[in-house]
Amino acid sequence: MTRTDVSAFQAPQSAGALTRARARRPDGELRLSFSAKAGAGADGRAEGTEPETVLTGRYRRGNSHISSRMVTGAGDQPYYYVLASGGGLTEGERYTARYEVAPSCHATVTINAGTYVLKCPHGELTSQDIRIEVGEGASFEFYQDDVIPFATAVYRLDCQVELARGARLVLSEGISKGWTQDGAGFGFADLGLHTQVRREGVLVANDYQLLMPGTDPITGMGYFEGYEVHRQVMVVDEDVDQATVEQARAAIDAACRDLGRREAIWGVSLLGGGGMALRVLAAGHNQAAQVVDAFVRCYRENVCGWRPLHLRKSSEQGR
Repeated sequence: MTRTDVSAFQAPQSAGALTRARARRPDGELRLSFSAKAGAGADGRAEGTEPETVLTGRYRRGNSHISSRMVTGAGDQPYYYVLASGGGLTEGERYTARYEVAPSCHATVTINAGTYVLKCPHGELTSQDIRIEVGEGASFEFYQDDVIPFATAVYRLDCQVELARGARLVLSEGISKGWTQDGAGFGFADLGLHTQVRREGVLVANDYQLLMPGTDPITGMGYFEGYEVHRQVMVVDEDVDQATVEQARAAIDAACRDLGRREAIWGVSLLGGGGMALRVLAAGHNQAAQVVDAFVRCYRENVCGWRPLHLRKSSEQGR
């Protein structure tokens, strides 16, 4: 963990562009608030049960949308898709999203498809800013699909999370090799994904992936290493310890024993302050999803005691 200011991470060609982008009105805005259902008691609980969580605040503007409530197979837990129309993010666009979960509540948000970042022939930055606040004893699961950058794309995703005491977070994200006309991929110019998580104001996780294929080839050692997809899942939970990490490793081994090293390699590590992180390099989306699903399923069932979550996605059907 490194206590470094966000600005120190910006690539020279996009640091000023990010500042300018944040100074203007976003092209798409989304704000969602989850709270306990009214009439369930002073603390939102019916006797002997967890509070039913409902969407109590909803605002959208521009090219940002939210689905209706989905059926997950997990009781009354709300589950929503964030939707974007238009087929991808275009050069120079900026999007913002804010998610708030009230104390003792539990909500899940995912994305309807990969985040396509279209060509940026003029070098203009495309960006997204996400802010998440999770109240005391609450849980928030945020499953983001891969960022898929087109040739010459310049993109930044900045995700800032604030957790109260006893709050839980599951946050996934990924990057694929992207799209180029010749099919080789890795033709984007500049891509950065930054996530910071704080608990009661104290930094507990700080992750930044900065990739610039044009100046620093990323197919070799220390980067993608010949694979096409990178996925990671961050779990921040005070109940997670080294024994949980070992349990997750065993679960992945059992569920993914058919995957050889040419198809996927992965690792699980312990986070300081309670939590764990999974990183996967895979030959394709399906192989990456197989590892991620095993990891998330193990955590949800064995640590949290939650019933399976059924995502309506072609490669990720159950967690």
